[in-house]
Amino acid sequence: MATLTKITSSTPIYRACSGYVGAWSCWSPDRETAEAYLDNPGMGGPEMVEATIGTDYVLDLRGQSGNSARFELAREIRAAWNRLRDRQDSVEDIVYEWSDCAYLYEIWERCEHTREILPTLYDVIIHDAETYPENATTVVRLVD
Repeated sequence: MATLTKITSSTPIYRACSGYVGAWSCWSPDRETAEAYLDNPGMGGPEMVEATIGTDYVLDLRGQSGNSARFELAREIRAAWNRLRDRQDSVEDIVYEWSDCAYLYEIWERCEHTREILPTLYDVIIHDAETYPENATTVVRLVD
C-alpha cells in the first residue's frame, strides 16, 4: 500500500465550481483533479477556487475500501448517533441502515441522521473510495 500524504489544516485544496464553497462542498488537494471538474455540468463549474483545510477536525478515510470506510465512519459516529436517536445501535446496525447507499458519499447525502451528526463530530471528511477520477482524494467540507 502506498504511503498517504499527510493532510493538515494548512493543506491547500481546490474546487471547480459556480461559486458555492460552503458545507457539503467537495474539494481536492490536487489542483489537476479539481480542474477535471471545470467543464463538468452538474458536478463542477467554470471557477477554480483555492482554500486550505483550515481545521484539525478531520476524519481521514483514505486507503480503505468502500466497505471498510463505511465501518470506520459508523464507528466514529456511533455514540453521537445513539445519543441523538436515544437508541443503542451497534456499528452493524448503522451500516445496515446505509445498505441502500451504493456509494460512500450517498451515506451523508441520503441519510438524514448521518448528515445531521457528522458536522457535530468533524469539519471535514477525506476519502478516496468511489471517486472521480478513480482513486482521487476528495475533501468534503461538512461545515461552512
